[in-house]
Amino acid sequence: MSHSAKLKEKLTAAGFVVHTEDLFTATSQDDVGISEVNWGIAELGTLVQIAPEVDNRLCSTLVPIHIALLRTSAIVPELDDMLDTIHSLPQIPGFVGFITGPSRSSDIERILEIGVHGPEQVIVIVIDE
Repeated sequence: MSHSAKLKEKLTAAGFVVHTEDLFTATSQDDVGISEVNWGIAELGTLVQIAPEVDNRLCSTLVPIHIALLRTSAIVPELDDMLDTIHSLPQIPGFVGFITGPSRSSDIERILEIGVHGPEQVIVIVIDE
């Protein structure tokens, strides 16, 4: 059984409703989204997500709370290391998202708003293999 199947099974057993299909409809109504991110950048506290398919990034953008799963082996020291890693891939992905916490905007009357263009809260669970 895959890690994601085990997670779904445990969350369902704990009473949570888990969506893995038709995510466009589900995530617009869900409170929390869980996704595995590809890398983390220690220097910036930034997560990096490769997700050319829309369904793979909805759980990190349309929900009020995003829980990101990050493997310790996927943490690089600096932004330059991350750019080198992406550059060394066989093909540059169609979507690379850099996530550094909730979005912030003060465009309207210079009043700071958090979570305007994404989740209000980002929780990172670092998994040591």
